[in-house]
Amino acid sequence: MDQTNRVLTISVGNTRTRAGIFAGGQLVESAASVNADEPELRGLLTRLLGSDTSHTYAVLASVNDAVAERVAGMVGELTRGVFPDRIGRDVTIPIQHSLDQAGTVGQDRWLNAIAAHARTNQACVIVDAGTAVTVDFIDGQGAFHGGVIFPGLRMMLRAMHEFTAALPSIEFLPPDADRGPLGKDTAHAMTLGVLAALRGGVRAQVERCADYYGAYPQVIATGGDAPLLEEEDGIIEHIVPDLTLIGMHECVARQLAETDGDE
Repeated sequence: MDQTNRVLTISVGNTRTRAGIFAGGQLVESAASVNADEPELRGLLTRLLGSDTSHTYAVLASVNDAVAERVAGMVGELTRGVFPDRIGRDVTIPIQHSLDQAGTVGQDRWLNAIAAHARTNQACVIVDAGTAVTVDFIDGQGAFHGGVIFPGLRMMLRAMHEFTAALPSIEFLPPDADRGPLGKDTAHAMTLGVLAALRGGVRAQVERCADYYGAYPQVIATGGDAPLLEEEDGIIEHIVPDLTLIGMHECVARQLAETDGDE
């Protein structure tokens, strides 16, 4: 592989898979699919790969091993036997950290941190609002200091239904602002509650990171529910839907540069 080749990056999450094509070092197309919809997932990969896969290098990161195996198999079929390299196994994640048990950290958190530092070259708080929500801190040298994890919107709604006798099972839909800040029925109250918990949890942890760092760091958000944080008093400075994919490409580029340097 060289920098003129295309790189297919695939990030397998708990409920969704996001993939993108890089060409000449730039992300040219990306899209996402729910993991449970296999035809949609296959269609996504087919569209991104195109008809000529001979000059495409594929790399995969995952926090969901069962789905990752299925996705790798799809890529192998579409490329006639070329399976994606794996982040953490075939492609190293070049990041410093101050953690006690680094092996327990999800690849998406490492990759988001690498991408955020490559983008800003300064201390950052990285918010990933998906099935679960992570709020992590990196310093100005790109070292990962850790963070917090708490339930995402749909996990909170599901827990309220499963752990109570009366609260209903509902899908999350952004509340209508015209209805005001107080729930007018049970479903409305639950929706407002989980949204308040998401925004409040993010804000509280960003403030803790600022206290820890001694200054207010830049805040970058990603994940499917990141747009819901934009209304939180401007606390989120940038929303980057493809942050994990960018981190994957950064890892590939750095490993390639090291390999070229050794030759």
